[in-house]
Amino acid sequence: MIALFIILRLRSVLGTRTGNERPPEELKKPLPGPAAGQRDGVVVPLPRRAALEAALSPAEITLRQALTEISLADGQFDANEFAEGARQAYEMIITGFAKGDRELLRNMVGDEVYANFDAAITERETAGESMDTRLAAISEARITHAVLRGKIAEVTVKFTADMISCVRNAAGEVIQGHPSLPQQVMEFWTFSRDTGSSDPNWTLIASSPDAPDMVSKD
Repeated sequence: MIALFIILRLRSVLGTRTGNERPPEELKKPLPGPAAGQRDGVVVPLPRRAALEAALSPAEITLRQALTEISLADGQFDANEFAEGARQAYEMIITGFAKGDRELLRNMVGDEVYANFDAAITERETAGESMDTRLAAISEARITHAVLRGKIAEVTVKFTADMISCVRNAAGEVIQGHPSLPQQVMEFWTFSRDTGSSDPNWTLIASSPDAPDMVSKD
């Protein structure tokens, strides 16, 4: 229950030569010409896009379309690089909150999220408490949702991580959590960016333990 309290507290504050080569004499043989009745220059049809997408779920197709739209609006956007950057941001924000690093948080999260962070840090400081949080491992950082609203891009990443977290009182005694026992947490973080802005940074605007609903582009 104590571990669950720490997880819920974080969530409320918040919101990756083969041996088969042909012999030389065979390579020298002329390539066969077209079969009888077959015209030169006939193009072999490639699998149609619809056939490739048939294996994807509706949600996966919608996600791919949204990421394509964001890439067209922001020529620097790459989904794989974004997911890796989000992984780094996740760790920085989690540990920054635990340390009470307001300057770091102010530069990485939106106004509403920052207000919640600031209030929780102030409450902790007033009580003389300190928080120690570190990530033992991030096993998953995967884009699950994306949408482009005008020029505003929003991308949601699912994080699954092993987190070690505890709160100590003024005397240094552990009053919540555990100083060495990791607990697995799963969260969905949504990052936003104005694709028309010269600022390349993305901002954390929401966090939830549940996947958000997919919203189509306005």
